[in-house]
Amino acid sequence: APRIPLGLGLIMFGMGLTLTFDDFRRVLGAWRLVLLGTALHYAIMPLAALAASRLLALSDPLTVGLAVVGA
Repeated sequence: APRIPLGLGLIMFGMGLTLTFDDFRRVLGAWRLVLLGTALHYAIMPLAALAASRLLALSDPLTVGLAVVGA
């Protein structure tokens, strides 16, 4: 289990090595979509966590934890 974060870090580093400057230019060119996606992520994911916690009848501390993880 202690090697999982190291493995994930290596995988993310390897994926980052495949990025080019053109990839960053495309993201900067679509900045409105990036902002919209970020805003929706922080709005929808906690609400989905709240809905899931109510569906599973979780306690309040677990609901808060799930919403934080969702965000």
